[in-house]
Formats: sequence, C-alpha cells, structure tokens
Amino acid sequence: MPAKAAAAKSGSLSHVYDHIEKLLKRYSPPFAVGPGGKVGSKRHYDLISRKGSGGDGKPELWFASVIEQKDYIGFYFMAPAPVRDRIAPCLLKLLKGKSCFHIKAVDAELLAEMKAALDLGLAHYKREGRV
Repeated sequence: MPAKAAAAKSGSLSHVYDHIEKLLKRYSPPFAVGPGGKVGSKRHYDLISRKGSGGDGKPELWFASVIEQKDYIGFYFMAPAPVRDRIAPCLLKLLKGKSCFHIKAVDAELLAEMKAALDLGLAHYKREGRV
C-alpha cells in the first residue's frame, strides 16, 4: 500500500477512535475510567463498574471499551443478553464474537445507535445495582 494511502487509512481510523472515545466519556460517571491508556502503539479507553460482576469475586465489571486496532477500531460492549437483543441491526452486523464490534467508519446514525445501546446497558446496570 503506498505511503499516502496508508496515512489516509490510519488518519480515518484515528478519527473513528476519537468519536467513539468521546461518546464513551459521556458515561463517566457513573462508570469509572479503567486502566486504558496506550499499550504499544494502540490507544484504548475503558469504562468499568467498581461494583463487581456478581458472584465471581472480581472487584470490577467492564462496561465498554474502545481500542485502536490495525485495520479497525474495536468497540467492546459487554452487553447482557436482554440488552444485546435490542441492539440495532446496523450496529449488530459489526459484531464479531460476543462483545467486539469492528468499526471502520462512523456517521451520525451509527453513533446514535451506539449511544442507544450504551443507554440500554446503563439502564440494565442500574437495575442490577452495578453502578
């Protein structure tokens, strides 16, 4: 890939990361900011509940994260089944596995759907007494 094309691709992913991180920051508080930071060349931002995940003895429960990967931005959303069942199809098609969404571009619609999913998750965590 020519250097110019690689720079453009990397710049657009950085832009995607920035939008998702800005969205996640709206949820702190009630969620705490996790370790996040930078691991190697990857930026990441984590939101956690300090009230634990219930029964497994862990003092923290991850809520959502954004991690800058090589070819996509990983949006990790630890949504319980009742929330996952209500995620919009345009967002759900980006889900790879149980909690990782591979995001390569964002627009107002996708960000709105991500916010809606996070709001559902927050409401669920509140009902469960986890925030």
